[in-house]
Amino acid sequence: PRLEQALDWSTSAAFREFYSEFLRWDLQVDIVPGERPPDHVFYFTARDSVNFGVSEHFGLIETCGDDRCKIRSLDYSAPSSSTTG
Repeated sequence: PRLEQALDWSTSAAFREFYSEFLRWDLQVDIVPGERPPDHVFYFTARDSVNFGVSEHFGLIETCGDDRCKIRSLDYSAPSSSTTG
């Protein structure tokens, strides 16, 4: 189906489920015998971005200045930051 027909593709629930599965991944893969699985992996992006003029919303935060992740409990409150000096 076309992306327009995949109504749940860009929902918060789909994003949360995808990232949750990524966190649960034990790094095991169906690999060629004798090959080792990866020893570390990286999530695609930490923040949203714009590439070639197209907004991409794969990030866990919208901008580098955000103090709250897009995936959080309803009662989450970001800790206040303080500076001393």
